[in-house]
Amino acid sequence: MLTRLARLGVRFWDDPATARSRLDELTDLVARHRSQGGGPIPPSVRKAYEEAWEDLGAAAAPRTGSLSPG
Repeated sequence: MLTRLARLGVRFWDDPATARSRLDELTDLVARHRSQGGGPIPPSVRKAYEEAWEDLGAAAAPRTGSLSPG
């Protein structure tokens, strides 16, 4: 089922390839929350934000060992 959805273009929240989009969405969510006087940011939102940054960093990090000198 998930494979079919992916072929149709559905993106998954926990896919590392969606890290940039997740950061954008979470930033907008926090901005809306704060503008409405929503109080502290829920821990689940903070965790999702941190995980998105980790995924983005992992995608940008150079891979070690693949180009080791001879």
